[in-house]
Amino acid sequence: MPKGLPSAKQLMSQEVRGFSLDTQAFQKHGFHFEEAELALLPRQLPSWMKLYVSDVVANEVVSHMQRNTKQAFDSLKAAVKNVDRLAAIDVSALEEAATAAEPEEFGKASHEQCLKEYVRNCDGEFVPMEGEQLLKEIFHRYFSSLPPFENVKDKKHEFPDAAALITLDRLAEKQGTKFILVSDDKAWSDYADQSKSLYCVKTLQELASLYTSQSDAANKIKEKVASALSSPKSGLAREFQRGIKDQMPNLSWAIDAHSEAGFSVDAQVDDIEVLEFRPNLEDQRVWLKDEKDNICVVEVECDLNCRFELSADFSHYDSIDNDEMSMGTGSTTVTEDVTVSVFLTLHGNLMRDGPDRWDVDVKVAYDLFWIDAGDMDPDWYNEGPGDE
Repeated sequence: MPKGLPSAKQLMSQEVRGFSLDTQAFQKHGFHFEEAELALLPRQLPSWMKLYVSDVVANEVVSHMQRNTKQAFDSLKAAVKNVDRLAAIDVSALEEAATAAEPEEFGKASHEQCLKEYVRNCDGEFVPMEGEQLLKEIFHRYFSSLPPFENVKDKKHEFPDAAALITLDRLAEKQGTKFILVSDDKAWSDYADQSKSLYCVKTLQELASLYTSQSDAANKIKEKVASALSSPKSGLAREFQRGIKDQMPNLSWAIDAHSEAGFSVDAQVDDIEVLEFRPNLEDQRVWLKDEKDNICVVEVECDLNCRFELSADFSHYDSIDNDEMSMGTGSTTVTEDVTVSVFLTLHGNLMRDGPDRWDVDVKVAYDLFWIDAGDMDPDWYNEGPGDE
């Protein structure tokens, strides 16, 4: 690819007119097409930037979504069986409800429709795997150890990537333009390195950052946002805090918990209370396509101090019955700091009016956050002989 990344002049002169995401880029954001970074791309990127999704990636994305749906229903059915086993009650109605709710092909049709709608919202299109020379080019790269097969131990796994990259490369060349790939897969970046038509960045944030606004109008918006968020009683600050509170349960939480008794711990978040908001107002990023549009996106990082109510199921492996034996439940409360990226979509006369007169939409970037719960054990474990 041309050395480095495209310059600001190249970007704004429409030398680059497309972008494409690999499967991991979708997966990292939980396949939430209507949330945070994925949903905001059409407002952050210029109108000439179109999304091109390889059929390979589209099939992989839908397959992952089906697998996630299957795992969710498998967990639901396992939970119903545990109720039957542990509580000895009739769960036939629950079993029937779970079976009735399970979608055909684990939601394949609805997953495909969601992806199609997202591509349409990005003024994009799917890139089919076609062309007489495609298979020939794939095998040429395979046997010559060229990207994406270069420096890869198990080259057979790279065939789907090869098909996706070759078709995207050909399309960009045919259109006389360049695309930006979004992938943290070394095979994708290695391929882009030798292409004349493809750049590669690792994340959606890197892609969007190429188009941040540095104009006087953008700086004025930053000043207004900083002033409003510095005052907790302002309308914008209240919307900011309310939006974060509402979306915290929708983020992905992983809990690091250990049992002193040596039991297996399956912990979950029951409740989150945000105790303190500390927005970083010195490092805002603004996407303003045209101040006449009366709409822009502002990203603000915010440090949060949170109280987490956690509960856990404990089990112990019974080697005789070859089964997990329930050891009860327990709960605890921990307080931790987390940092989230918050995107504000602002509507209104941004230059003339103050923030309290803007319409505001708040989205928290989807991510995986770790909670250190320390030692957790069943409630009965620490009870003394006289405790009830």
